Amino acid sequence: MKAKMARKGFTLVEVIVVLVILAVLAAILIPSMIGWINKSKDKAALANARSWLNASKACFAELYSEHGNSVATNTAFTKEIANLAEADECTLFRVGTKGDLTANYNQDAYTITNARYEEPGIRLWYMNGKWIKQDKAPKGFPTTNKYTIKQ
Repeated sequence: MKAKMARKGFTLVEVIVVLVILAVLAAILIPSMIGWINKSKDKAALANARSWLNASKACFAELYSEHGNSVATNTAFTKEIANLAEADECTLFRVGTKGDLTANYNQDAYTITNARYEEPGIRLWYMNGKWIKQDKAPKGFPTTNKYTIKQ
């Protein structure tokens, strides 16, 4: 009588089947995870851009209350905006206003109507109260009265 062989592990076929199942699961899950990562990066960039815009609006309002109808330039408050925004990822931030800050008696000069925000790999545009993600300026994006806050 032959002694019954003791089974001490998995056969090669069983191991291959498990590896194939894991490979299929990875092929399905990895692309969706990459999509989630990209979406979260976009949302983080949008939150940073909103932070920069709100900080700019606050500083422009402060400038208007302090200087009223006098001439003001953006160089004096760029650091203050950066401190208020608390978003270090920004590589470029520009705002546009309804009017020119150098004009006297112009409240519109302190009203921000558009903005451009950039960080590595992401470019956002603010126009008509909405943020848009694209590489080039959207159609109809104003090109006048631009003030660079960070570059």
